[in-house]
Amino acid sequence: MDFTKLECPPFPEEDAKRIKSTRIRVGRNLAKFPLGPGISRDQRNEVEADAQKAFESFTGELSGKYYPLAGMSDADRDQLIADHFLFKMGDRFLEAAGLNRDWPEGRGIFHNDAKTFLVWVNEEDQFRIISMQPGSDIGAVFKRLSEAAAAIEKVAKFAHDDHLGYITSCPTNLGTALRASVHIHLPKLGEKKEEFEEIAKEFDVQIRGAHGEHTETNDHIYDISNKRRLGVSEVELVQDMYDGVKAMIEAEKELEKDDKQNLFAQHAYMFKKKKKDFTYDASAISAHMAAENN
Repeated sequence: MDFTKLECPPFPEEDAKRIKSTRIRVGRNLAKFPLGPGISRDQRNEVEADAQKAFESFTGELSGKYYPLAGMSDADRDQLIADHFLFKMGDRFLEAAGLNRDWPEGRGIFHNDAKTFLVWVNEEDQFRIISMQPGSDIGAVFKRLSEAAAAIEKVAKFAHDDHLGYITSCPTNLGTALRASVHIHLPKLGEKKEEFEEIAKEFDVQIRGAHGEHTETNDHIYDISNKRRLGVSEVELVQDMYDGVKAMIEAEKELEKDDKQNLFAQHAYMFKKKKKDFTYDASAISAHMAAENN
């Protein structure tokens, strides 16, 4: 992931205000171990040990703390829940795949001091690496993710195939295993579903409610993310998301402009109507005054 190749200049201030938060994540597994469904208890613990070595190498804004799920204190658990960082035992599908075996041993969560970067260890994939922050700085979020993934791979090599890309537990993540998204407020465009979907299709992005997959929204805050995973680079996918979001903001501004013009026309019409009504009322008042004077 070469973040220097991403073309994403900062959004103008008024555009940036529309974006509530930015999040980019990748799934990764280690080349020397089987995937989660086939991993042994000892191997899972080795993955955790390698992860901790990598976390100890982090410096600067990546520096933070690792929280093993096994033996976690109530205070740490409560804080991780409050931060929305804690992951739970998998659903029935992960159970059927054998990913819940030996729970919670060998699992844990790392996050940096600023809480803008975290890693889930031995959840669905052996590493889920997540970079995020409030606001619209997509470049900064991708840079942090890229640097962290590179630092982890200095300790343990990721499973990668020249044809399939990064190997993941879920086939839909094969390739880059990357999802880049923003939460953005688009009330006007949200009312124009067909136009909204056309922009999404053009830029290979998808629209979700801000509360996750298959959710709707009643506040017109949408989750916009890359649709593709396989056959393209991480940079291309983040570029898809950036370009798609930029186009959606432009469409939103055009709709706002149309609304203002329509409102102006409506006000002009009402002013003319009131002026006409006022002329009629003035004549009636004059007649009334004349009658009083007679």
